Amino acid sequence: MVDALAEQSVKLEEMKDEEPLENMRKMTLDERRAFVATKEVERKKIRESINRLAKARAAFVAAEMKKTAPADTLGEQMRAAVRQQSEKQGFLFKQ
Repeated sequence: MVDALAEQSVKLEEMKDEEPLENMRKMTLDERRAFVATKEVERKKIRESINRLAKARAAFVAAEMKKTAPADTLGEQMRAAVRQQSEKQGFLFKQ
């Protein structure tokens, strides 16, 4: 309901009494507006919390990967081998 109102695909003024959610059916138009506004604020807080936690999780995972990841991985070995072979062929790399 909150998203539909934000996208303007639904208008509270045009809804019939049987259309809204059951808990909104007995509300007046002003009560419905207030209810939707409250839910919109709640959703915004939840979204902000999710975004904050996702950033914290990403930072934690990156820090843990740095702690536990061995410095001598297959990727590093392959990179070193390609670089060594390329240098033998005369290619130069920036440091």
